Amino acid sequence: GIDLVQPESRVLPPGQSLTITCQVSGSDIDFSSSWMAWIRQAPGKGLEWIAIIEFDSDNIFYSQSVQGRFTISRDNSKEQLYLQMNSLKTEDTAVYYCKICGILLYFYSGILISVVSPFLETKTAPTVFPLVPCGSESGDTVTLGCLATGFNPPAVTFSWNKDSNPLTDFIQYPAVQKGNVYTGVSQIQVSRQDWDGQQNFQCAVNHTAGNAETPITKPRKPHAKSHLCYFLNIIYNYYMTALIIHSKVKQFE
Repeated sequence: GIDLVQPESRVLPPGQSLTITCQVSGSDIDFSSSWMAWIRQAPGKGLEWIAIIEFDSDNIFYSQSVQGRFTISRDNSKEQLYLQMNSLKTEDTAVYYCKICGILLYFYSGILISVVSPFLETKTAPTVFPLVPCGSESGDTVTLGCLATGFNPPAVTFSWNKDSNPLTDFIQYPAVQKGNVYTGVSQIQVSRQDWDGQQNFQCAVNHTAGNAETPITKPRKPHAKSHLCYFLNIIYNYYMTALIIHSKVKQFE
């Protein structure tokens, strides 16, 4: 697997420095012979390649937005990739990913770094809603979602539990900004047996302004059409459409 050796999110004031580390372990990829890159995605925007390094560090490339402030480096003996970030700016707020070049559309553990001026920051806690299937789904798994809205700053961390036992195989998408607040979504796939068996799932959101959580269980009347279900799924689809559009636009810039 490949992991970022950092907390899941960081909030820093402008001008600060930070180093993040990408650790490769147990991968089928030969790290010492692979080009590596750091990529970031700002809230509501597409992916941006910011630094690329050759396997032997002879060739290094930076995007104009980070040139002179960020430094990419690697240690092949430890199978680690580093990104030293100096003189951070508010526009550096993003989810940062490490990537092995040549493997299309595959990114590794992301870390959300928020750069916020303390005197400009208005902290607002998130409100959390469950996203459940509205109709019958085929297959052995069911996709559940968790919607966090109205929070600021954008650094937020989702977690999932089943009957108080932590679940780790879930996705957290970058927050999307609307006005002065942000919206975030996380989703997870659970077994149909657990879902049909009325297992208790819980989504929790950790934020500097306050934490929130919501239980997610299958309605006891599975054929009843829930207005809340439809409403929340409309919001989810709008959020994901906006995220995809931003990503596609960025690809053609």
